[in-house]
Amino acid sequence: MNNKIFGRIGEDAALAYLKEKKYKIVGMNYNTRHGELDIIALRRGVLVFVEVKARRDLKYGLPSDSVGRQKISHLKSAAYEFCKIDGAKGKVPFYLGKLRYTRKYKKRRFDVIELIADEQGVKRLTHTENVF
Repeated sequence: MNNKIFGRIGEDAALAYLKEKKYKIVGMNYNTRHGELDIIALRRGVLVFVEVKARRDLKYGLPSDSVGRQKISHLKSAAYEFCKIDGAKGKVPFYLGKLRYTRKYKKRRFDVIELIADEQGVKRLTHTENVF
């Protein structure tokens, strides 16, 4: 299995987890000149930027260990750009089916979902809120 497919499996598992926890999904794979935001969600008036990290094993440490200073800087810049363009005036659009809704948010935070997975599926999923 190549890394692109493996990454997609991780993002799909993270998305299913967030939906189960009643997060409203605002966007996925949002590209900016500063980088990509894996998942953007809304829950209880908080706009959540979720970085998804998946690994096949712990040989090189936890998946979240790869979220270093430079990655954090890129994520913050990308989130700022998202808020400036799509989250203007403290509101974000999201869709339920084909219906478009707009919800207000009061706060923003950055979460990391890390997964250990293989071809048979997800072995472990950890959601850490407000990482930075």
